[in-house]
Amino acid sequence: QERTNTLDEIVVTAQKREESLKDVPVSIQVLDQELIQNEDLRNLQDYVDLVPSMSVERPTIAGSSGDVRIRGIGALGGINETWALYVDGFDMTGAGSSAGSVRLADAERIEVLRGPQGTAFGRNVVAGAINITSKTPDPTARSARIAFDAGNLETYGVIGSANIPLSDKTAIIISGFYDTTDGQIENIGPAGGSNSIENIGGRLSLYSNPTEQLEVKA
Repeated sequence: QERTNTLDEIVVTAQKREESLKDVPVSIQVLDQELIQNEDLRNLQDYVDLVPSMSVERPTIAGSSGDVRIRGIGALGGINETWALYVDGFDMTGAGSSAGSVRLADAERIEVLRGPQGTAFGRNVVAGAINITSKTPDPTARSARIAFDAGNLETYGVIGSANIPLSDKTAIIISGFYDTTDGQIENIGPAGGSNSIENIGGRLSLYSNPTEQLEVKA
C-alpha cells in the first residue's frame, strides 16, 4: 500500500488578505499557534530568537525602546521606524517600539516579513514587518490559559486568556497581562526616582455567527 505525506496548508495575511503561504511572493516566516504555546512565547523578546535574520538590541534602561533589526537593518535616524508591527490589521508600531511592550496572550499566528514592505505596510518599512493575528473566539469550546513568572529586582508577571462561549453561535475571548519590576537604578538623592516599570493591559474580542449571511468579529 502506497503512503503519502501531506502538509497542512498555512494561511497568512501578509498582503492584507487571507491566502496560502506558498502563494505569497515575500520572504516570510510563520510561527503558528502550536509553536507559540509549546515555546511559551509571551512577548517580542521571546519569539525574536526563533526568527533567523531578526534581532532586538536590548534597551540599556528598563522601559526604553529596543532597536528591532531585520536583515541587519535597524534605526536609520529620525523619528520613523524602519519596521512595522501590525496586530489584527491595526498599526501598533509606535506602541510596540519598546521590545518588551508587545504581549502575546491570545496570538494565533505571527508572521515576520523580511525586506521592504512599502506596498502593504508603508513607505518607511524598509527592514520588514511583524504581522500578528489573534485567535478568533470559538463558540464550541471553553478554554483558559494562564502563566506566572518571577525574578530578581522584585520582578513579577502574569498573563492569560479565556475563551468563553455565550451561545452556540457567539463567544468572547478575554485576555490580559500585568508585570512589574523595580529596575536596576535607584536615585538616592533628594529628587528620588528609579527606572522601575509597570505594565498592564487587556483585550476583549467577540465573534458571532447568528445567520449564514452574517458574521461579526470585534
